[in-house]
Amino acid sequence: MSTALLVGGGLIGFSFARRFVDAGWEVRMADVREELADAVKDEFGGAVRFSTA
Repeated sequence: MSTALLVGGGLIGFSFARRFVDAGWEVRMADVREELADAVKDEFGGAVRFSTA
């Protein structure tokens, strides 16, 4: 399985995450804003692993 690491969870980061998830990739996202963790969980469930940078 291919893995994508997205640095930044803004609008573009979420858009890329959606495309990678839909294509079956494992997706990891990093952002300095801890409050994005809930938004990532709500949008992607467990399909995207989020961490703060």
